[in-house]
Amino acid sequence: NDNITVVVNFRAPRVEHLISLWHQCCMSDISFQTYLTIYVPSHGDRLRSLDSLQLVEAFLERGLEVILIDMSGALFHGYDTSGIVACDLLGADCTLDKTVLGDSISPSIMNVKNHSHGGTDSQLEMMENIIRNYDCNFQDIIENEKL
Repeated sequence: NDNITVVVNFRAPRVEHLISLWHQCCMSDISFQTYLTIYVPSHGDRLRSLDSLQLVEAFLERGLEVILIDMSGALFHGYDTSGIVACDLLGADCTLDKTVLGDSISPSIMNVKNHSHGGTDSQLEMMENIIRNYDCNFQDIIENEKL
């Protein structure tokens, strides 16, 4: 286990990640409301794809080293996730903006969808708060020396 490092991305705002899961799954077939109230409860995933902190906890419980990347922080600083992995974790020679020296291929943002989800700002804020409150169940992981 000492030779394995797991990288987990944490996406915030959390509700945007939830909407993205709906986009990837079935937005052309069902509404966001139907996704949340019918599709999710009837399928095995139960939003585990959204649960990056529980994933971190599971890896830590198995004694693995875990790197948790705050994707909103990376985006704020203009970093691409692949640059963070290459520069900070793998030790590649990089510029200050986490671009690998000599790499002529620039990262690109793909699969961006801007379709309406039909929710109001207050509904989205309520969902965000619920998800963040759930995330608080995992605040003890920050004490783990392998994180």
